Amino acid sequence: MKLFALVFLLLCGSLFVHCQDENEEETHYKYNDEYEVINEPSSFVTTHYILPRFHDKRFTSGDPVEILIGFYNRGETNTFNITSITASLRHPMNSKYYLQNFTKAEYNVQVGPLEQATLSYKFFPEMLEARDYIFVANVHYTDESEHTTEVFNEQIFLVEPETTFDLQTLFAYFAIISVLGIIAFFAKDYLVGSLLKKRGGGEKKSKQSFYETGTERKVAVNDNEWLKGTSAEAFAKKSGKGKKKN
Repeated sequence: MKLFALVFLLLCGSLFVHCQDENEEETHYKYNDEYEVINEPSSFVTTHYILPRFHDKRFTSGDPVEILIGFYNRGETNTFNITSITASLRHPMNSKYYLQNFTKAEYNVQVGPLEQATLSYKFFPEMLEARDYIFVANVHYTDESEHTTEVFNEQIFLVEPETTFDLQTLFAYFAIISVLGIIAFFAKDYLVGSLLKKRGGGEKKSKQSFYETGTERKVAVNDNEWLKGTSAEAFAKKSGKGKKKN
């Protein structure tokens, strides 16, 4: 019974932590009421866009993106003043949640009746997770009243920046370092062996010559010294003379 209660408490605790994590993730998203005011579009305005470098709508995180916005005034009497362009990156499952607000660009461009204008707007996507998002761009303009026209509201894909240090380059560097390490190892081994041979030969020769000359001197001078003053001294001298004759 106690074991069952312990398991039940653990399950409840994990569910509570999971729910808390979900709530914390949701707080990263926010509504954009303070960033821009969305007004009604004018029926005399037509807009279109071009992405010069991103026709496939795949934006690279951290790289600038330029969008060219065409503004056409189809009215015959109204003159519009383009005041600003705003853009944002939104959650793919709910476009009401704003993930990133891009810099608001001010223009103050006058577009008269039956005239058109082309505006350039640049933004920098942050380093977000590589996946699909909703990108929205709005043009704000005025005549007697304020208007907003949504130029872009489509799905884009955010990709990670390409790195020149790929796997192939890494393998090439590793191979070069390995070869240099092997060469250095054998060179060191060869040099150490040569030095040891030179030192060993010199020490052996010097020891051998010292031993031989020392022995000869000691034998010549000191062999019969302890027989001096005894009866065996004469016998030792005779035997030494006999060896020299042979």
